[in-house]
Formats: sequence, structure tokens, C-alpha cells
Amino acid sequence: MPTCLIVDDDTQILDYVAKHVKNESIDTAIHVNAESALKYLEHNQVDIAIVDIMMDGMNGF
Repeated sequence: MPTCLIVDDDTQILDYVAKHVKNESIDTAIHVNAESALKYLEHNQVDIAIVDIMMDGMNGF
């Protein structure tokens, strides 16, 4: 099954996007900041990432 990484510091947007991705039978990896997402990626592979580019700290670029 494909996996989608979703990174956003706004939990309402994060929940909304994750709900719709899960409805498509796609596994999700949800993170509220870029640092935790990068740690996740050190040990896991994803097929696609949806990343907020305007986050505090490390942004999505």
C-alpha cells in the first residue's frame, strides 16, 4: 500500500488532509513539524509528501 507523508503545523489542516488521503486507501505518516518528519524519513520510505511550506522553524522548502 502506498504511504503519504503529511507535514503541517496547523492540526486542523493536518487532520483534514489526512482524512481525505486515508479515504483513498493510502497509509499516512502525520507530523506537525519538519524536524520530526525528517527523523521519520531516516528510517522509512514514502511514496508522496504533502508539506506545508510556511511553518515555524524549518519550513517545507
